[in-house]
Amino acid sequence: MIVDLIRMTKDPLDLIKMAYGVCKNTDTISVDTIQWLINADPPHESPLEHASATFMISGISRACSHQLVRHRLASFSQLSMRYVNQSTQYNAMPNMDYLATPERLEAELAMDRAFDHSRKAYDGLVEFGVREEDARAILPIATTTKLMMTANFREWRHIIRLRTHKSAQAEIRQVAHDIERILHQYVPEIF
Repeated sequence: MIVDLIRMTKDPLDLIKMAYGVCKNTDTISVDTIQWLINADPPHESPLEHASATFMISGISRACSHQLVRHRLASFSQLSMRYVNQSTQYNAMPNMDYLATPERLEAELAMDRAFDHSRKAYDGLVEFGVREEDARAILPIATTTKLMMTANFREWRHIIRLRTHKSAQAEIRQVAHDIERILHQYVPEIF
């Protein structure tokens, strides 16, 4: 799994200060004031919507990407399984470091066998003339994919809050922690 920051709003903190200044009718908004406002109960987060970040996320399962695309306020561009032949894109299996089982090796071997079988079935269907968009139905939900995802800072905070929770699925929790770590490097005042 690879999570890369592709682009971020230039000077996001200045833009957020300006937006809070509009709300408070002042030209002097401090970082402390921003942190107080976003951590208040209830929080005042609408100025965070003016700054955004775009990530390239690759090597995740389709199961993980299906969880990400549920965040409707974000924008997505994902590798097409309809128009891209999966024989050239389809990896044996995504990274399974998050599998939490004492029989992890056996679980990985069983999954690898299933992946190999479905990959061969996909290739066979395509060879028989089945269109790729129909043959993809045989591929497992753990098939790896890549996507570009853009969201404003308010939505990133929401995604991180939900997807880093201990009840979240392990793979998406790892993606969310990586995004949080990267955003914290650039805008620690917000993340």
